[in-house]
Amino acid sequence: MGLQRSAESACALRADHTVVCWGSNVERALGDATPDYRAAPGAVVLSGVREIAAQSSMHTCAVKRDDSVWCWGPNYRGQLGNPVADGVIGPVPVIGLPE
Repeated sequence: MGLQRSAESACALRADHTVVCWGSNVERALGDATPDYRAAPGAVVLSGVREIAAQSSMHTCAVKRDDSVWCWGPNYRGQLGNPVADGVIGPVPVIGLPE
């Protein structure tokens, strides 16, 4: 299991290749629609993950086993790498990465 944390939240990669997150959910940092704070780990709807990385206090990205990259959190300045992701709750695929 891998663990990534920011100043206000944390996420872990489980042995079954799923991700759980907990802590502050300000601006959808936990990848779901839970209230502002979650004390216990909750599932992020994303499977087949091989690696996770916390990029800031509100953004996390995951690399799936198929090499696609998915991110969650606010997208005010294009941080998710997906221009149509504004207002989306949960992970979105990063668009246009070189292969």
